[in-house]
Amino acid sequence: MTELVHAAAVASVGESAVDTGDEIPTTGADDMAYFLNAVPGCYFIVGAQNQEKGARYPHHHPRFNIDEDALPIGVEVLVRSALSFFDHEK
Repeated sequence: MTELVHAAAVASVGESAVDTGDEIPTTGADDMAYFLNAVPGCYFIVGAQNQEKGARYPHHHPRFNIDEDALPIGVEVLVRSALSFFDHEK
């Protein structure tokens, strides 16, 4: 599933914009491991920080905000992933 989502991300934004490093520490969601025991999945992050728009604060900060221009990217990656997953299921 991770390879499928990675391919969808590369198709959406290009290889140079897809970061596969471990530099961003995250625990994902506490329940994610339970979900992945039940169904195939992959946890990924869509960068939505933008200094010019004031979207620079981390989660749980009182001034947390995102650059909403990142939302269509996340949707595209999810749609490409779903289509690819169902195409592989045939």
